[in-house]
Amino acid sequence: QAGFVSVHLQHAGSDSELWQNKGIQSKSELLRVFGRAATPRNAVDRARDVSFALDELTKMNRSGTHQNRLDLLRVGMAGHSF
Repeated sequence: QAGFVSVHLQHAGSDSELWQNKGIQSKSELLRVFGRAATPRNAVDRARDVSFALDELTKMNRSGTHQNRLDLLRVGMAGHSF
């Protein structure tokens, strides 16, 4: 069988939690909030999140119902707006 698996990571500390239900009234306020999230620590943590997700997929692929169903030698990744 063939197909695709799509994994969507959520990065705590620099995700939608930043602005939702915060009463932000202007674009400049929103930009300040984003600026506070764009820290070196969050950048490193995002890379670690990706490594963690790939490690978990590898574990899942080694055992269980879906053993050896993922081709983890062909993985793509995309991101946005950080």
